Amino acid sequence: DEGETPSDASREVGRQDGRAHRETAGDVLTMKAIIPAAGLGTRFLPLTRAVPKEMLPIGSKPALQLIVDEAKSAGADEIVLIISHGKELIREYFKDNPAIRFVYQEEQRGLGHAVLMAESAVHGSSSPVLVLRRRWWRCPRQTAARA
Repeated sequence: DEGETPSDASREVGRQDGRAHRETAGDVLTMKAIIPAAGLGTRFLPLTRAVPKEMLPIGSKPALQLIVDEAKSAGADEIVLIISHGKELIREYFKDNPAIRFVYQEEQRGLGHAVLMAESAVHGSSSPVLVLRRRWWRCPRQTAARA
């Protein structure tokens, strides 16, 4: 564009790992992703008594791993997983991943509350924040009831 100086320009730049980041005035902006994973998983009982729904496999990977991979491919450098009581398996699975931080939500009071719990993990950052929320699966019984 005419009138745009290099310091005002914003462009996507590639990185060695293949992900794109937005570069502005010579600085690379990183992105944080917030992934709520604190739900109770009651629709998947009795499976979720032993394994959090987020860790149930889809193919060869836990469902949450697929969401984390999606966040990384979207450019997230840091991922905040919101977990609750009974989600120790999630913490154990991702413990060696330095890009992942955990935020504990004591009481499940909805998605807005879950995202608010992550505020301290992203506060003071000028990075864009991506909130990923997925319906993990639809219970066949509920799907059949709607048909």
